[in-house]
Amino acid sequence: AVQADTDLIVRTVLRSGAKKGDVLCVTGELGGSLMGRHLDFMPRLDEACWIVKHGKVHAMIDISDGLARDAHHLAKESHVGICLDPISLPIAPDAHKAARLSGRTATQHALYDGEDYELLFCLPRRSAKALLSRKDIPVRITQIGEVVAEHGLFIKEEDGSRSPLEPGGWEHRFGDAH
Repeated sequence: AVQADTDLIVRTVLRSGAKKGDVLCVTGELGGSLMGRHLDFMPRLDEACWIVKHGKVHAMIDISDGLARDAHHLAKESHVGICLDPISLPIAPDAHKAARLSGRTATQHALYDGEDYELLFCLPRRSAKALLSRKDIPVRITQIGEVVAEHGLFIKEEDGSRSPLEPGGWEHRFGDAH
């Protein structure tokens, strides 16, 4: 576990600050949380403080609704687009287990399962490179995409083009309770 930096005054980082050209990164591994990991997790509060202290973070959100849904939230609030690179997704072993049981791919579980409680954040390319090269990173951080000018959520294809991606995952609906 990371020790809280009590001397650090953390600036507020919203989901609305992503900028075209930013790199999109994520902590930890994604997918398969419903295999039980969602019942035993630690919020990445200390890690968020460390990332903000050591990187020029423009926007951040925790992944509770699924990577695709929360990336969509970040893009919409920032008035930009996000393009995810499926090859670079850090897929959890539980996503592979879930895939064997569900008939969906491990990548689909990483994109849509939700309740991963990892951090999704954007920062300038130079800052991302410096952050990812540090030897003292307290948690796995992976570059998984980029912020683009065209509004929406996209997935990078094998040929380098991008296609629209449905922002599936958990959707909170208010007023549905009876």
